[in-house]
Amino acid sequence: MIEIMACPGGCIGGGGQPYHHGNMEILKARAAAIYREDRSKPLRKSHENLAIIGLYKDYLGEPYGKKAHQLLHTSYTGRKKI
Repeated sequence: MIEIMACPGGCIGGGGQPYHHGNMEILKARAAAIYREDRSKPLRKSHENLAIIGLYKDYLGEPYGKKAHQLLHTSYTGRKKI
């Protein structure tokens, strides 16, 4: 299955986000605020997060390893409609 979305303004204008009523200026302002907030954070990359590094070191092992894959990935099972 391949899911393709083309939300107005990108993901920031997608489902679950505040509705913009077609006003692209709202989306531009929202995107600018999110990028501005992101730039102000001292820790911006998950692979540099000391808690994540420790989790892999102490429990999960190697990224993409068997235990990490078992615990962090999901699979889907078809279900019969009731």
